[in-house]
Amino acid sequence: MGAADTILAEIKRGKVWPTYLLLGEDRGAKEEVISALKENLFGDEEQKESGSSVFFGDEASVYEIVETLATSSIFSDKRMVIVHSFDRIGNIKPLLDYVKAPISDTVLLLLTDKTSVPKSTKTAAADTGKVAVFWPMFQSEGERWLSRYLKSIGVETKPDAVKYIIEVTGTGKLELKSQAEHIINYLEEGEVLTFETAKSIIARLYRYTVFDLSNRLFVARAGEIVQVFRWLVRTGEDLVKLEYFCSRELRKILRAHSMQSNNYTFGQIEQSLSFRKNEASRIRKILATVKRGKLQKIYAGISDLDYTLKSKPKEIGLASFERLLIEMGA
Repeated sequence: MGAADTILAEIKRGKVWPTYLLLGEDRGAKEEVISALKENLFGDEEQKESGSSVFFGDEASVYEIVETLATSSIFSDKRMVIVHSFDRIGNIKPLLDYVKAPISDTVLLLLTDKTSVPKSTKTAAADTGKVAVFWPMFQSEGERWLSRYLKSIGVETKPDAVKYIIEVTGTGKLELKSQAEHIINYLEEGEVLTFETAKSIIARLYRYTVFDLSNRLFVARAGEIVQVFRWLVRTGEDLVKLEYFCSRELRKILRAHSMQSNNYTFGQIEQSLSFRKNEASRIRKILATVKRGKLQKIYAGISDLDYTLKSKPKEIGLASFERLLIEMGA
């Protein structure tokens, strides 16, 4: 049983901790935990809305977060405070002081895409709550999970159809659920989802996906990358979601570059980072042509972009995103 399943099982049994430290890249699994907690804590949608507060660590004041934790909700006896990218808070000590002595009937969730945090943070959270790392699923795990999910919503599938959906969509639960829910709208009642059917439906749904964008970074011309980006934006893709996938791809390339610098062979890198067949040759090419200093500079730019997207008008975010994508052209 994975970290998410263990926590979800506890919540279902009625066991809710005052603190949750949720690490790792699988945002879909974290959203499942958040949704389950809301169902447990609040009676209706109005209470969910009024009883929960959301902050982002790179723009919120730590004192504002602590004050919110200490403030009772008018419409509910319970309070839930979610802090995304909490590790970007400049002075985290007031928040850790709260974690060591949390208020009853208040649940604090600290979220980050990182897989490790300072020992003091982990120890404080473990003493009063739950600490879990949400790793992305391997392809085989993703296939099993998607097969079970499709079966749970009444769709019979062929194995090669499941493999194709994973190949196109990746193994994030949030993205897989969304993709599955789109696909079932195109199926007749009782129709089996085959490889050809899945391919046809996805082709109708999307000219490009977020993976067409991230897979072009550093290997396609800048104009082509921007073209894909603009198409995704026109068809309603969220800028923060696009930034997340580009950031995730860049982190993967940086990890591969670091291993190469430490004399790992590409075969060892490929095995350690679980590259899919269609990405191994692409990343090998990137390692041979793009210097680590450039990758690090662009990664710092993505961190700045994350703040811009969440705090500035959309037009500024679009322009900043495109400038960064141009730098990632071949």
